Amino acid sequence: MSLGGKFAYPDDACETPDTQQAIYEFDDFTMLWDHSIGIDGGYYGREHGVGFVGNDGTLVARTCHLGNVAYTTGKRLYWNAEKSKFINDPEADNYLVPEYRKPWSLPSV
Repeated sequence: MSLGGKFAYPDDACETPDTQQAIYEFDDFTMLWDHSIGIDGGYYGREHGVGFVGNDGTLVARTCHLGNVAYTTGKRLYWNAEKSKFINDPEADNYLVPEYRKPWSLPSV
């Protein structure tokens, strides 16, 4: 589940909110992700940037992206980590892979 909005810069061209919180429920713990831009004296005394605490950058990036999908859809979403898809939510799955303009494409690995 994710809540937020465009409060600091309501008229900018960003797609994601400038203020956002997402709550993640795991089997053994709950995590709160907090995002904001344009706030003086932000994390670590900086006016910009992002501070991650932890040692698994992939997990951090994934949870941030999933929070953005929850915000965009306005839904509480359930994630299947084995399949890397949302559970019973094709609308949310559409946000997992970007749609590229021609002639650009994501290289196959």
